[in-house]
Amino acid sequence: MKKIVVIILLFLLLVGGSLGVMTVLGKGPFAEILAKREAEQKVEAAKKAAEEAAKPPPTVFFDLGTYIIPIIQNRQIVKQVGLDMEIQVLAKDQAKVADQMPLLQNAVNLDLYDFLPQHADARNPADKEAVRQHLIRLGNKMFGDNVVHDIVIKSMYYR
Repeated sequence: MKKIVVIILLFLLLVGGSLGVMTVLGKGPFAEILAKREAEQKVEAAKKAAEEAAKPPPTVFFDLGTYIIPIIQNRQIVKQVGLDMEIQVLAKDQAKVADQMPLLQNAVNLDLYDFLPQHADARNPADKEAVRQHLIRLGNKMFGDNVVHDIVIKSMYYR
């Protein structure tokens, strides 16, 4: 009786090993099932890669602060324009921008003194957009092309 049990176990072990080898080599009864499963996995991987490529790159916001720029006409301060802004940069360039933030804030401040008197209407969306585009160009000039994703002007007001 023991010999029969041992022979049956050896036979099952031999059959299992044979099926395993045939599966690994791509032959035998399970080859088609495994080939379909691998094809489905490749299609799913391609879909995931396409979705990842379609996603916009991650961005990070930095607070630029509040700027109060005087508007001077006829040697007098006529009004003051206040701006609260944030800068949106790509996440991969976050460290570079964080290190250079004081220089950027200084450049924005100096540039606004020159640029803002021509575009000082806080109620005009075109002026707000002109200031935004100008500051995006300034940021990209400092950090390289397409590093600054956006400048968000949270508020533009008279003081």
